[in-house]
Amino acid sequence: MKNKAAAATFAVLVASCLVGCGNKSPEAFIASAKASMAKKDDKTAIIQIKNALQADPNSGEARFLLGSMLLDQGYSEVADVELHKADALHYSPDLVVPKLAAVMLARGYYKKVIETYATTKLGQPASMADLQTSLAYAYAMQDQRDLSDAALKAALAAVPDFEPALIAQARFVARSGDPDGAIALAGKVLQRDPRNADALRLQGDVHMYLKSDPDQALADYRKALEIDPASTPVHLAILSILMSQHKTDEAETQLAQMRKVTGNTAQAIYIDALIAYARKNNEKAHQLTEQLLKVAPNSPSILLLAGGVELQSGSLVQAQTYLEHAVRLTPGSLTARRMLITAFLRSSQPEKALAALQPYEAKGSLPPELYSIAAEVYLQNGDLKTAEKYFDATAKQDPSDASARTSLALAHMIDGQAPQAFEELQGIAASDKGTTADSALISAYMKRGDYDSALHAIDALERKDPGRPVASDLRGRIQLAKNNPAEARRNFEKALALSPNYFPAVANLAALDVRDNKLADARKRLEAYSAANPKSGAALMALALLPGTSSDAAIGYLGKAIAANPSNPAPRILLSDLYLAQKNTRMAGTTAQDAVAAMPDQPELLQLLSRVQLQSGEANQAVATLAKAVQLEPHSPEALVRLADTQMQAGNKDDARESLHKALLLRPDLIEAQRKLMALDANLGNVADAQDIARTVQRQRPKEGVGFAMEGDLAASRKDWGKAVSAYRASLKLTPVTDVAVKLDSVLTASGAGAEAIKFEADWRAAHSGDATFLFHLGDVALGRKDYASAESSYAAVIKLQPSNAAAFNNLAWVASLQNKPAALEYARKANELAPDQPAFMDTLAVILGAAGQLDKAIELQKKAVAQLPANDDFKLDLARLYLKAGNKAEARVELDKLAALGNKFAGQAEVINLRKDL
Repeated sequence: MKNKAAAATFAVLVASCLVGCGNKSPEAFIASAKASMAKKDDKTAIIQIKNALQADPNSGEARFLLGSMLLDQGYSEVADVELHKADALHYSPDLVVPKLAAVMLARGYYKKVIETYATTKLGQPASMADLQTSLAYAYAMQDQRDLSDAALKAALAAVPDFEPALIAQARFVARSGDPDGAIALAGKVLQRDPRNADALRLQGDVHMYLKSDPDQALADYRKALEIDPASTPVHLAILSILMSQHKTDEAETQLAQMRKVTGNTAQAIYIDALIAYARKNNEKAHQLTEQLLKVAPNSPSILLLAGGVELQSGSLVQAQTYLEHAVRLTPGSLTARRMLITAFLRSSQPEKALAALQPYEAKGSLPPELYSIAAEVYLQNGDLKTAEKYFDATAKQDPSDASARTSLALAHMIDGQAPQAFEELQGIAASDKGTTADSALISAYMKRGDYDSALHAIDALERKDPGRPVASDLRGRIQLAKNNPAEARRNFEKALALSPNYFPAVANLAALDVRDNKLADARKRLEAYSAANPKSGAALMALALLPGTSSDAAIGYLGKAIAANPSNPAPRILLSDLYLAQKNTRMAGTTAQDAVAAMPDQPELLQLLSRVQLQSGEANQAVATLAKAVQLEPHSPEALVRLADTQMQAGNKDDARESLHKALLLRPDLIEAQRKLMALDANLGNVADAQDIARTVQRQRPKEGVGFAMEGDLAASRKDWGKAVSAYRASLKLTPVTDVAVKLDSVLTASGAGAEAIKFEADWRAAHSGDATFLFHLGDVALGRKDYASAESSYAAVIKLQPSNAAAFNNLAWVASLQNKPAALEYARKANELAPDQPAFMDTLAVILGAAGQLDKAIELQKKAVAQLPANDDFKLDLARLYLKAGNKAEARVELDKLAALGNKFAGQAEVINLRKDL
């Protein structure tokens, strides 16, 4: 009985408690939550607020408080939801609107903050000050300094000495390079409120980043943390110092302390990812950043870290995607831009790297943080003078820095001081634990053809960085350069054994397969990689571009590549260009329009759409589209050159000239713009101006032959053969370039100097035995003078050097057929196997099949060629010939009547008349 009584009593107490708790009003829960917030007990406060919402889901105050607390804890995505609910419930705009702006700011929606709230007026001065402070940050992140300053003034006008505005002002002052002024402003806040954690954090930032005093910064941050133990930014600042000092164990301890007070917030996950990144645990860092991006896909800091992780792991395409997004969101971020430029350089895209650098250069002086990367950008773009300027500036900043010394050594090498440069690089490589100098030394050896020394340097690189595939892959590349494909293959396979998902080795092996005419093996290799890595757009694109891939199959591969990574413009561009090659402008346009809709801020996609519009006959629309691309890249001279090209095709020569002049104002030595302006001036009759441009180029590049080559082009366009020959010879003396050699040979032939041309051809071939491009040119020249045996010899030599050159096989087939050689059919079939669905190659094969008596196959193939290029009247004439040969006069009449209707517009009208007589 005693136990039963006790049990009954307990049941009554529980029931009464439940009834009492259930009767607690939402207002009471909110009051309890506010009391917990005052004690900085955020966990309890959130529980109380959720209880209030359970009692009354339409409590605007509860939604507001929950959203505010989630925002403070870094959960901006869910905070956004709660604050919008509070706004929908008509909770006080004076309270909600500043928080909504802060959420947008936290999520990286800087443009949206401005577009939504730039003209908003609130009733309370404090609310207005808060909103204007958020606008100031948004304008600053969009690099609109004047508007940012105006917003801060408005905030301080609303509430004099408004502390968040003063701190923002101090941050902007610090950013402008005035650390003492920033500390003075922070001190003003601390005089009024000695426990202002944000002001202490600001002082720490200034001491850390502007005064290079990490010890004082750490002291400031720790004071701030004593006041606000839950401040994630302060934890992050401390962690940043610890990680910069390579104290990852202490950093992990600091993170554990932070998690005790904040829990596993988004910031905690971010810091964990940062530590993993610092430890080069790329797999963990990748997993964590992927998790963060699902919550905040437009957070610049997360995108920056994600880009760094991909860059560190070698996923350059994905790194560029993240970093380009980060730069678009925060164009003023030096770190994001530096990392993006690095990604472009590592992926051998120096022109894109220069375009990414130029927005800062256009403003005047380059920030010192970008000196070393700018040096590398200009080095890779061939501008030695500017490169050396930045190399010297970098070395003066930190003469002990291995990266700066490496770059300077490379500059010495290019400047002709090779012995000194190699000595410098060897010394750096031996003393520096990093691999920058080793890579530079390997590259330098390879560039001068010293492959044995390069292999020794790779051995040293591998000792520093064992177990990774890079060294084996480099060895394979060297063996290829030494024309040792078997050894190259062994090294690429070793690279794959070390890292089965190392795509460069897969791609190199596939290239070897193609070189050995093992197209099936190349396809199998790439398909296996793609099956194991279904999200690898690179593998799918390689399959699409593989010789022998049909157009339909290529379209399928590119569609999968787009689906695997919708934010990668490359497969979309390839797909649209493939449709253009098929003359399917409708599908090319649809693909380009879809690409622009998916990524409206990608200049290269606007360029793609412009190409499609141009090919569709919409020249003025193409100009308008490219003008939008120029607006996205206002400091890119290359964008202006593309616009000029399109303006020329639209017939707007004066506009084109203006665009080229603008490009040269941005970059006076841009050779592409100089060439086009010279040609345009010559076309407009401004010969003197055109000559001045060529001479200017030669003054700018005295050790190159570019300016002389341009003088040769100008003289050749006026049929001044003597001047053209002299200019081209002067150019080749400085720089032996195939393109100029072809021009010189063509001019010698055109001027009647046949013997001189033959001697030049022999001399060039002796000095450049592996120049397939020049051999192809010789084949074309011989074909033009009906020297079929010489043409056949030249094309065969091209195929020996390039076994997958479909165009060479096609031309070889044609000259063989002209000599009635049976091998012609085999050559033509090989050309179509290497490059299927190419109308020109199909036409050759059809004609040869017809000559061999295989008329049904020939007619079927020729009909396909005509269908793909309906504007090609020569193909229609070939089809008519095949019909006549097959005895099908009715079909032949149809084709010949179409051609006869063209009159003088078709040059082969005489043959059409003769063939119609036979009908």
